[in-house]
Amino acid sequence: MGTITKAEYKEIVRQKKDLFKLILKKTGITQDDVLLPVMQQFINENIDVLTETELKKFNKLIK
Repeated sequence: MGTITKAEYKEIVRQKKDLFKLILKKTGITQDDVLLPVMQQFINENIDVLTETELKKFNKLIK
């Protein structure tokens, strides 16, 4: 695949977002249904970058 321009990249991102929204609508799934598990995985994999003080702020999420 060759190099793409900034404008082409922006169009690709726009189309991905539009397609995502369309598929969510057609399947009856919410954006949170898809994104929350991904967010939790990201949090779990990167929790070590937080300080003790930061961890305390999110005591309902992090044990």
